[in-house]
Amino acid sequence: MGCCAGKDAEGGGPERQRDVAKAPRRSATVVPVSHGAPAKEKVPMARRKLSTASRKRLEDKLARGEKTKVVSLEGEGVTMEVVAKLDAMEGLKVVDLGGTGVEEVPAMPRCAASLKRLDVSKCKLRDGAGASLAAFTKLNVLDLSYNTLTELPDLAPLAQLKELAASYNLFAALTAPLPTSLRVLKLSGNRLTAVPDAVFALPKLQTLVLKDNQLATFGDDAKAARLQDLKSLDVSGNHLTALPETLFSSTALTQLTIAGNPVTERELRQMASFEEWMQRRASTINRKIQGGADFELIK
Repeated sequence: MGCCAGKDAEGGGPERQRDVAKAPRRSATVVPVSHGAPAKEKVPMARRKLSTASRKRLEDKLARGEKTKVVSLEGEGVTMEVVAKLDAMEGLKVVDLGGTGVEEVPAMPRCAASLKRLDVSKCKLRDGAGASLAAFTKLNVLDLSYNTLTELPDLAPLAQLKELAASYNLFAALTAPLPTSLRVLKLSGNRLTAVPDAVFALPKLQTLVLKDNQLATFGDDAKAARLQDLKSLDVSGNHLTALPETLFSSTALTQLTIAGNPVTERELRQMASFEEWMQRRASTINRKIQGGADFELIK
């Protein structure tokens, strides 16, 4: 198990990987991590784009209406005519339109009962562009990151959704309910000043990423205690001066990233629940903290 800060919950950098590689193998090992403000979340590296020939074959396949389960049109250069042909496809399980510049989520009515994974990140989605999402009731993973949404589309009908990424949009709040099936929620780089109430209504949530927002408060003890299954929390790069005690006493938290917040080590140690939380993870070594908190435990 591990408790960490200064580590990106969505991926570690090369320096961290080298530090981990150098660390001796013991029952509990402390790995040096940097202090101060966290690095900005990096734009995901582009996946291998289709060659012109491969894209042409896929477009021809779509044009002929041939059956396929996975469609990846990721990247620029996809015509809207090709995207429109998705509406006639049946049985699709994975559709990747990341970076294609689509302005709305294709309806794909014949895939409502089969689609499991949909990526419409780095497109041109605005509010109202995701009206068709409610029909994809079997969806497990949805990526809406890097668009210009100020509110989430209606996702309540997606009763099987386990992972939602909506980082780097323009959310100042989330007013609509979220699917209670969510286990992973990523909302980095938005304009949130408080953790939305909708988040505390997710009993199965295990990973919550809220880095690089404008959070001034996390929520009270009663709200935090509802996140009983929460294991990983990243709130780095915000304005937090405190964290609720129940976050340490009533959840399954093992990984914490809070670098780049005003909260100090001394303030955290004034909470009995924090000390008990540290003690529950045997052989924990606490690093000095200035202007934020950094913890790294590998067990």
